[in-house]
This record gives sequence, structure tokens and C-alpha cells, in this order.
Amino acid sequence: MVYGQWTDPYNEFFIIPYTPSTTDNNSLAARTGWNRLYIIESDRIPIHLSHNLVESILFVGKAIATVNEMDKILIPDEMRKKHLQLLISLYSSSSNTTTKSHHSTATHPPWIRYPQELKMIVNEVRRSTADWLFSQVLVGDHGLHKYLNSFRRLFLLDYGDFAANFIQECVLWRKRSLSNTSSNSDPKTHSKTTKIFRYQELNALLGKASIGTDAEDRLNGFSLLLTDDESNEYPFSDLLLVDLRVVLTYDLKWPIDLFLGESDLKKYSNLWSFLISLKNTQMMLNNLWKTLRNNSHQEDTMIRRQPPTTHHQFEDNDGYQERIVWRLRSLMLFWINTLWDHIQTNVIDAHYQQLIDTTTPNSNLKRKSFEPKAKLDFEEIQAAHEQFLQNTMRGCLLTSVECRKTVHEILKFCSDFCELMERISKDGEWRTNKRRKTTTKTAATAAEIVNQWTKSSTDFPWMENVKQIEENFTLSTESFFTLASSQQPEIKANGRLDVLLIQLDYNKWFSGQKS
Repeated sequence: MVYGQWTDPYNEFFIIPYTPSTTDNNSLAARTGWNRLYIIESDRIPIHLSHNLVESILFVGKAIATVNEMDKILIPDEMRKKHLQLLISLYSSSSNTTTKSHHSTATHPPWIRYPQELKMIVNEVRRSTADWLFSQVLVGDHGLHKYLNSFRRLFLLDYGDFAANFIQECVLWRKRSLSNTSSNSDPKTHSKTTKIFRYQELNALLGKASIGTDAEDRLNGFSLLLTDDESNEYPFSDLLLVDLRVVLTYDLKWPIDLFLGESDLKKYSNLWSFLISLKNTQMMLNNLWKTLRNNSHQEDTMIRRQPPTTHHQFEDNDGYQERIVWRLRSLMLFWINTLWDHIQTNVIDAHYQQLIDTTTPNSNLKRKSFEPKAKLDFEEIQAAHEQFLQNTMRGCLLTSVECRKTVHEILKFCSDFCELMERISKDGEWRTNKRRKTTTKTAATAAEIVNQWTKSSTDFPWMENVKQIEENFTLSTESFFTLASSQQPEIKANGRLDVLLIQLDYNKWFSGQKS
């Protein structure tokens, strides 16, 4: 607790050096650089010591040891002397107690018979250590909220203009990549040099996309990571570039590596992968309207150049097939927009604000002038941040395998639909609203009008694909509604799922089908 050194010649101390074999990979010790030195051996804890007291002893010891290992700042001698005097006072107290006690009790030190003395001293040492760490580590350019704000804006897509630019750059890069790659080329057979070149290209897109946005000159430490094709570690990483799995990551350095580790970064990368896929799908559906509308003039010109006998292949029975396409796009866009707005507003913003409030001690509470300002220690910050990530993952339904799989299917169906319609438009098989024919026929009956608007005897071949995608999308969204409705109460609370379900169930779109 004074020098950050561990000495246990008889192998009996309840704090032991950390090795990968001593703990689970998912535990706190394996998760962060802050906890990589020592851990608690629960079986060795004496019965007269509480677990909270043992954790405080570990906190002070590993704090000093970590700072010594980092070799970034020096621990002041005054603090060492103060802590040493406090611990020595226990022994001096023990000597005084020995002369005044019976022989049966004098052999026991006072922290066994009076553990509150040890608790008071350890807590004082812990507070002193935590205050010093805050004053030396999380200040200036390394302020805690600066890191949290940076992660919120980049990993969780608070920089909307930057995210939109990056998606557009990825679309253009993929088109160039496909045009420069032979049709027989298999992405899995690319050489290591090719993968390195792609990695450099993709990371260059980050800087290019940030130009003119709030993210410009704020990407230090962030980079794209190409993941293993066979790995399911990032389930949404295949939706942005399709033939490459890519996620955003961050290079942990002092002092943020005291609190965050690889598993925290993986959660952030998973959230980014999910959010960027959702945003990409939203942009594809929005751009589809412009794509189909802009190609209408060219397609009308092509139709007029066809011989009169071939005009029938472009007939759409007064827009029936066109209405099918626009209806499906509208349904998809409503679902995607609703999920996106809900996650950003009711999940991420809500939990992030709670994290900021938790890590800002008594910022909004009135305190008396003689009361010292309360401070948080590193482990309280770590616990608050861990809770934030967990709540956000739950709110996005990423902790549910079935929900995660269903949302992935929905995004994939939306992407397939957009790609199909873009190809149809490019090939000249799509024509926007035809001007209805005027005839001298008598007014149609209601039944004739309904039949005219709901049936088509001249379906284009690609319409079968559209109808199949619509059927799959409907089934998946119904499945998602059912899964989200049956989530555990804590997950519903983290994600405010009741609000999302009400919004998705507009006009009883889902619940009305069950009744």
C-alpha cells in the first residue's frame, strides 16, 4: 500500500499477481490494464476482514504499482510518508494494547479485535491515493469526460455528418474496388499485401470523411480494423462493405488504459458496427428515391425509342408494380427511422447523460461551505462506465442473440431491396409513375377500381424478387416485435422498449394482426 510491491514468501497473502490462468477472461482483472497486475484470492481472505476492505487494500496497492510500472509520473514522498505513518500507527496501537490487556487477548493485533481501526486507516489511505491520482492523471488533455465525449461522438455516431460522409466514401470505395477486381477473384484468397493496402485505404477514408465536419482533427487514436471473415465477434461488421468485415477501434494509451481494456473496446466496436449498419441502411433507403426518380427521364426516352409492338413489356397496369416498390420502401424506412431515432434518443443519450452525472461528483447538489467536495475513485468510475456500456448494449438489444440475429436479417433485407432496385434502374427495367391513360369508358365501379389497383397481369420478372423480400421483411419485423415484447424487465427498462414497441405498432400494425 506504500510502495506498490508484492512480497509473499509463505504464499499466504490474499492478494496475488495476476496471470491469465488465474482468472476468467471475462473478469475485471482480465479486462483492463488497471487490473492486470494483481487480483484477490478469495479463499485466503481472513474472516475478520470484509470484502470491501480487501478491495480497498488492493486498490491502493495496484494504484501505486501501476503508476510505478507506467513510469509517467512520480509518487510524492510526502504521500508515501503519510501513508506509512498511518500504517505504523496500527503497530504502535498494538503495543499499547498489549500492556493493558490480558495475555489471552494481547497476542492478537487490534485490527483483529477492533477491525474498525484498520478500516478507518485503509479508507483514509485510499481517499488520499484516489485524490492524488485524479489531480495528476485525469486532468487537462487527459480529462475523463474528454475521453467519454470522444467515444460518444465517434463510436456512437453523435457526429452525424461525419458518419454520413464516411458511409458515402465507403460506397464509392467499394464500387472502385469491385471495378478493379476480376469477377473470378475471391476476397478470401487476397494476399497479405493486398489486405494491408486495403487497411491503409480504408483508414484514409476516415480522415477524408472528417474534412469539413466536427470530427476533423479529432480522430487521433481511432482506426478501422479488418476482422476475420469466419469470426462472429462483430455480427454486424459484414453489412457496410459486404465483402469485408470492418469495425472502428481505438488505441488505448496512458492514462485511459488504466480504466478501459480490450473487452470494453469490443463493446464499443460492436455498438459502432451496429449503428453504422443501421445508418447505412437508412441512407440507402433515402437515396433510393432519388435514384429511381432521376433515372425516369432516361427510361422514358428508351421506351419511346422502342417499336410500338414492344411497349407492352413496360406497361405497369396504371402503376400497380410501382406502388408495390414505393410501399415496401416506405415500410422499411419507417421501421429503420423509428429504431434509429429511438436508440439515439432514448437509449444512448439517456444512458450517456446518466454516466456523466455519475462521474461528476455533486455537480448539481448544494453542499455547505465547510464540507469537502466529494470525489470518485477509479473503480467507481470504472463501475459506472461498465454499467453504461452494459445498459447501452441491452438497450440496443445486442445482448439477445435472437434479437441481434433478427435485426441483422431486417437490415440485410433492406440492403438487398435497395441493391435490387438500383440494378433494375441501371438496367432500364424501372419506370416511374406513368401518366394514366384517359379513355371514354364509363366510370368504373368500386370493385373494378380495387381490382385495378391490387392486381397486375404483366408483372416484371424482378417483381417476384421484390415480393419475396417484402414477405421476408414482414416476417422478420413481426418476429422482432414478438421478441422485443418478451424481453426481461431490466432489458425493457434499459432500452425503454415499451416506447419503441408503441412507435413501431403505429395503427396497431403488429398487435392488430394478432387479434
